[in-house]
Amino acid sequence: MAKHRRGDLAGAIAGYKELLNQAPNHADALHLLGLAFYQQGENEQAARLIDRAIQSDSQVALFYNHYGLVLYALSRTEEALAAFDAALKLNPGFVKAHNNRGAVLMGAGRLKEALAAFNNAVGLEPGNQEGHVNRAKVLGELGHLGESVESFQTAIAIDPCLSDAHFQLGNVLRMLGRMQDALSAYDHALKLDDKDASVYANRGNVLVELGRLKEAEESYRKALAVDQDHIVTLNNWASLLLKQGKSREAICVFETALAINPKNPEVNNNYGAALRDVGELNEAIAAFKQAITSEPSYYQAHSNRIMALHYREENPDQRIARAIRQFAARFEQEEICRPSMLARTLRRKMRIGYVSGDFREHPVGYFLEGAMLHHDRAELEIYCYSNNRVRDRLTARLQACANKWRTIENLPDKAALECIRTDGIDILVDLSGHTANNRLSLFALRPAPVQVTWLGYFGTTGLKAIDFILADRFVIRDGEEEKFSERVWRLPESYLCFTPPVTRSEIDSKCAMPDSVTFASFNNILKLSERTIRLWSRVLKEVPGSNLLIRDKVLADPGVRAKVLGEFVKSGTCPEQLVMESSVSREEYLREYCDVDISLSPTPFGGGTTTAEALWMGVPVVFLSGGTWAGRIGESILRTVGLPELVAQDEERYVGIATALAGDVKRRRELRNDLRGMVQNSPLCDFTTFTYELERAYREMWKDITERVAHGYGDWH
Repeated sequence: MAKHRRGDLAGAIAGYKELLNQAPNHADALHLLGLAFYQQGENEQAARLIDRAIQSDSQVALFYNHYGLVLYALSRTEEALAAFDAALKLNPGFVKAHNNRGAVLMGAGRLKEALAAFNNAVGLEPGNQEGHVNRAKVLGELGHLGESVESFQTAIAIDPCLSDAHFQLGNVLRMLGRMQDALSAYDHALKLDDKDASVYANRGNVLVELGRLKEAEESYRKALAVDQDHIVTLNNWASLLLKQGKSREAICVFETALAINPKNPEVNNNYGAALRDVGELNEAIAAFKQAITSEPSYYQAHSNRIMALHYREENPDQRIARAIRQFAARFEQEEICRPSMLARTLRRKMRIGYVSGDFREHPVGYFLEGAMLHHDRAELEIYCYSNNRVRDRLTARLQACANKWRTIENLPDKAALECIRTDGIDILVDLSGHTANNRLSLFALRPAPVQVTWLGYFGTTGLKAIDFILADRFVIRDGEEEKFSERVWRLPESYLCFTPPVTRSEIDSKCAMPDSVTFASFNNILKLSERTIRLWSRVLKEVPGSNLLIRDKVLADPGVRAKVLGEFVKSGTCPEQLVMESSVSREEYLREYCDVDISLSPTPFGGGTTTAEALWMGVPVVFLSGGTWAGRIGESILRTVGLPELVAQDEERYVGIATALAGDVKRRRELRNDLRGMVQNSPLCDFTTFTYELERAYREMWKDITERVAHGYGDWH
């Protein structure tokens, strides 16, 4: 045993074997020999030996405790739990067995049972720092972040030298948004151990959140000085470069990380995002696919791939549909039942919950604000669940419209589910679909009796747990319902309601002559498909003296500009006709419409918000109707405003509309003067009627589901 305590496992094993040669059933020797093999990683041998020890003496709790550890190492979880239970039956006050049992339960995802086990451990021994640390971890997993902080602080008070406890405390504080406190916790951890790359990496993340980007970069450099192959740091550093608009540098760092581990799912996903941002869509889709192959349950990678496909696919029945089916097969929760609808009968007001990562200066915010302002407070209570800590002036306005506002960005799905069910939400509305910061994995757990998807996305989510999809007759045509896992519910006019910009940008009434027309597109550069470039090049050729202004943030990258210019030149455009500029503030680019004569919408992913904004600024938009919802958003807007003549059904008509407008100065001047009034007086900006129809849809949806449940029909899926 002395050799065992000194860590001389080979010597200890030889000694135990010698003892067992003399006494083959010596329980202590069998147990200790098994423990030594376990410490060497020889778990099968360890399990056989400790089992023999128990057969020799079944009344020793320690044997069962170590047997449980070995069984868990062999992935025999239920047998491990049974072993810990046996140990605790013999010795109910065995703190280590409570801790070990809790750790196994936590690993199995049985978090509430794990918490009970850790509570037992610290209840029996309040000074047990391991129990407090484990309890803090499981509380964090359950979403009880405040209690998690308290438990970590208790562990640190017992032993201030626990560097990992300081590190884990920093992680929870960051989740709570307490960035300065998190930074302090990481600094404490580094004082105790300045050779932990993970602490430097997470410290860098907090500094990014605080806007201290140079310090963040220095923290990442220190992490790499400790471990030059630290994947997490490389990934985070590259993500920082991406946020700074340094896409090419970010791609190089991601590639360095992938050279170390080509299959890392998070790096592949972020690498795909970087490639997507510079317009390398095929390569981006391949990276997202690799992330999914490496981690099939990585739902952000699934959503990113689906989103990327929309920028190029013109037929939703092909690659988009296959990707959505793959997503649904992985995340659909068939065993999840619809929550009870009885709570609604106990109160008069219906509770609507909106879930989004885009309650801010974002298209979702622009199209949601009108409804939020006009919801009937006598009939509805509005709860907002924000999946993003970013806040701005629009966030503040939206929050002022809500009865309750909750941030769920760092809440695990199960904790967010409990929050929503505790709030008693009747209808939960997804505003993200497969866009960034979505919580579709939460919707798959069915937190609410009725679930709807609307506004932020442009197609089926693929989840049967979402009952309805809000649309209109323009974006989902008759006969296309079978393409959706949700039941299609069409609003009478557009499914969109546009809130005009708060800053009132004046319209310049000047119009260019036919030989100096400025076309423009302020759409995401990803929408510049080969077909779009060919189409716009035809328009420029048909209108001599015209030019095209393209604006997007990634055009700050010289490499992206060169690539885009090359594609246009290849399609016959003179370089002098193309003007490429980086992004500016919304107020600035709205003013820039004063110098634009005609806006061109791309294909197959057409403009949505940009269409509404251009019309608001008196600029007509030429739109090519597409085969997917993403290719019809602008059509919905134009037809709702009363401009069906600007919607083309084929390329020839698109070019014809654009060239005819370019040559018709009188018509363009009329539109310049009339468009804002047309938008303002159309259903697109009729907040009162739109919100009335939206609320009526919610009531009818509730009635529909209630009747189905009452008659035992279940779902229609």
